[in-house]
Amino acid sequence: MTHLTPYHFGSPAGAEHFTDRREELALIADRLTGGQNVILHGPRRYGKTSLLHRAIEAARKRGGRVGYVNLLRCSSRREVAQAITQGIFSGPLHGGTTRRMARLVERLRVRPRLDFSPTGGVTVFFEPGMRDTDWPGAMEDACRLLAEASASHAVGLVLDEFQQIVEVDPPLAGTFKAILDESPTVSYVIAGSHVHLMERLTTAPGAPLLAMGELLRLGPIPDGEMAPYLVARARARRKQLTPEVALRICAMGGPAPNDIQRLAQHSFDVAGGSIGIAEVEAGMALAMGRESTTFAERYERLAPVARRVLHLASAPGGLVQPYGLAALRKVEMANANAVRKALASLEESELIARGPEGWEVADPFFRRWLQTDP
Repeated sequence: MTHLTPYHFGSPAGAEHFTDRREELALIADRLTGGQNVILHGPRRYGKTSLLHRAIEAARKRGGRVGYVNLLRCSSRREVAQAITQGIFSGPLHGGTTRRMARLVERLRVRPRLDFSPTGGVTVFFEPGMRDTDWPGAMEDACRLLAEASASHAVGLVLDEFQQIVEVDPPLAGTFKAILDESPTVSYVIAGSHVHLMERLTTAPGAPLLAMGELLRLGPIPDGEMAPYLVARARARRKQLTPEVALRICAMGGPAPNDIQRLAQHSFDVAGGSIGIAEVEAGMALAMGRESTTFAERYERLAPVARRVLHLASAPGGLVQPYGLAALRKVEMANANAVRKALASLEESELIARGPEGWEVADPFFRRWLQTDP
């Protein structure tokens, strides 16, 4: 299907809007069919979920049986257990008769209800309100069934937004370590977008999942790949975009590919037959204006010191020396401790991120809003 809009943002991209990531795609697809684990760190809006879906498609075409789980909306151990069991039963274990799947459920210490749709889909449901339930054990049981299936097929399970387990129950990380230890022939992809939490879980000294998989860090798409994509997509919709202006879009909207495509789309919307620098500036103003209320609410929730630090991070080049005398004077603080706490809070809220030179406001449209005089 040909989409009416040339660019895509806000949700996982399909094949038409997927660009670059060839090496990462090949690696994850290979591991998903080869019984190897992958730890994927990818900041929000960098295309992590799009990459995972494409890798799952590639692995399935090779005969692999792969399930997908997104833990982002899980708020309890029951919901985590339900999501994982759902991913396993609707993915690698799906197929055959309803009687066969019912027999598999009987082997779980906590038995869910299976609902089968007329189209063949299956939904797993654990009743809420079950007390004193061994939910970690329920997850282990489902994963053991997955390990048994790996004796006859290449099987894998992708756990997206894995950092959510820290919010739900930190000891669950230990449960997953035990699962990975006991499943050497199953490929698990542990992926997350909250990078500093993922580092605590997977790469920091003493992390519960340290060295449990091949580490892959998802960075920005190089301008040399992104700019030609922007040009080609605009021309496919009969509007001219020069490589120079495409690079300008990358600089203003980057580093996240989602934000670059969003700026490109708004620039496309306001343009006539061609997209120039003026149209890019107008597109930026349009995007910023549509979210100005959200930006104001986000800003008002911050403590005064965090607001001042955020303003410094919004300057061109970002905040390079946050604990230097000049920065302390600008945030009106006598010592670095308050700045350190503000930086930690802003990072945890994903409002800032470390750039190549210093701390930067993560959202380019929010960054422009902060730079604009009230």
